Amino acid sequence: MKYLTTFTQNLLRSLGALVLIAAASSVASTMAQSSITLISGSGLGSRDAANQFTLDKGLTWQDAYVTPMMPNYHRIMGTRYIGPTATGRGYPDQTIRYRTTFQLPAGFSNPSLLLDIHADNAATIWLNGHLIGEQDQEEVERNFQNPAEQYRSTSAAQFVTGTNVLEFAIRNFLDPSGFDYMAIVSYTPAPTQVGIDIKPGEYPNSINLGSNGVVAVAILSSPSFDATQVDPLTVTLAGASVALRGRGTPMVSQKDVNDDGLLDLVVHVETEALELSEEDTQATLLGQTYGGLHIIGTDSVRIVP
Repeated sequence: MKYLTTFTQNLLRSLGALVLIAAASSVASTMAQSSITLISGSGLGSRDAANQFTLDKGLTWQDAYVTPMMPNYHRIMGTRYIGPTATGRGYPDQTIRYRTTFQLPAGFSNPSLLLDIHADNAATIWLNGHLIGEQDQEEVERNFQNPAEQYRSTSAAQFVTGTNVLEFAIRNFLDPSGFDYMAIVSYTPAPTQVGIDIKPGEYPNSINLGSNGVVAVAILSSPSFDATQVDPLTVTLAGASVALRGRGTPMVSQKDVNDDGLLDLVVHVETEALELSEEDTQATLLGQTYGGLHIIGTDSVRIVP
C-alpha cells in the first residue's frame, strides 16, 4: 500500500509539471505587465550612447549627438533631439539610419510597442526588420510638430527573445536634421516555477468547497528562490486571495515545512473563494515577490463533499 501511495504521488507530480506549463500560458493575461521605456537623448552628455547612427550602411555605428532645439521644433516630454552632428545640421538630401536596442526575457508574452516621434524631415521605423511606421516623405512641419506621429506594434511575431532592434531611417531634405522619440515596450514576463505544498503534511490534499474555513498552502524555498520574499497580498490559489485578519493583515507565516533548512512561506486562502469544481485535480498558485518576480506553482487537490 505504501508503494502504491508513493507511486501515485510521483505520478501526480509528473502530471503536475505538464499542467504547470499549460497554466503558465493560460494565466499570463492575468499577470501584471512589465514595461521598458526608450527615449532619444538619454544620458547627460552631448552624445547618446543608447542611440547610434551609421554613415556607411551599417558597417560601423557611433553614438548619436544630442542636438540643439530648432525654433519650430516640438519636443516629447522627457526626450532630447538627436542627430548625426553636434550642431543639428549637415547631410542634406540624405537618409541617416539610427538604431537602439532592448531586451526581452525568455517566455515573454503579449508584447507591444507604442512609439511617438517627431522628425526633420521624415522618419521610417522598423522593429527587428519589420516596418511599423512611416511619416510622409516630404519636407513638412507637421512631421516635427505636435501632435507627434504615433505608431504601434502588437504582433508577437515582430518581437524576439533577447536583443530586439528598433531602427529609424531619418530622411533630411535640407537643413537642419534630427528627431526625438519615446517608445514604450510592454510585455508579460514568464512566471518563475516554484514548488508549493497545499495543506502541508497531508496527502491527499482534500478540500471541501462548501466549508467556511481556509486552506493552507506553503510556497517552498529553494537554494535559488527565497519564498519569504513573496508578497502575500499578490498571491492567489485557484483564483482565491489570501485571507485577511481583522485589521487587513494577511494570514501568513514563515516556517520550514519540508525540513530542508530553508524558511518557506505559508499562506491561507479562503476556501469558498477557490475557483475549483469536483472534476479538478490540480490547483495553481500565482504571486509576485517584493522585487517584482512573478511566480507560479501547482499541486494536486481532491475535491470532497
